[in-house]
Amino acid sequence: MELLIGVLIEKTKSKRADFLVNIKDMGTVLFDVKCRKKIRFHKGFEEYFALYISELEALHNLQKSILMPVWLAFTDRDKIKENDSHDFYFVSISTIINYWVGLIDYFDKEDYEITKVLRIPNSLLTKIYDEFRKRNINFCYPYEVSMFVSQMIEKDVIEYRPQKFLRLIGE
Repeated sequence: MELLIGVLIEKTKSKRADFLVNIKDMGTVLFDVKCRKKIRFHKGFEEYFALYISELEALHNLQKSILMPVWLAFTDRDKIKENDSHDFYFVSISTIINYWVGLIDYFDKEDYEITKVLRIPNSLLTKIYDEFRKRNINFCYPYEVSMFVSQMIEKDVIEYRPQKFLRLIGE
């Protein structure tokens, strides 16, 4: 499997997302989760999440390659407490790309091309803590997921088929 992931990354210059989620009436969405410390820039007081340009480009390439929307979910590393809920902030890769491309008018070409980190404006992020709490979503460990999936396969709730290689059109 590592070899296949390597081929995807090498051929498309993309990265894999963390989660593939099927949302009713919306379709399948890829989520990449970033647990990062919010940081201040220069002498400002407001804190922002930052994203490496290389990550942004890789996730955008993934979105273009498989024609599926990619979203980022940020959470502030400093606000995570054991056994306590914490906030998540969502933003689509398309929104960040539009913002990043729009910044070219404010930089000279050389500065734009050497920029390595992008500050994500808080106004682009959607806070979803309340939605998680209302829906009573719980987190679980990977072994729990495996156990429940195995039980659903045994009870024929879901159908399991051995892994097959995906072929991309034009490959």
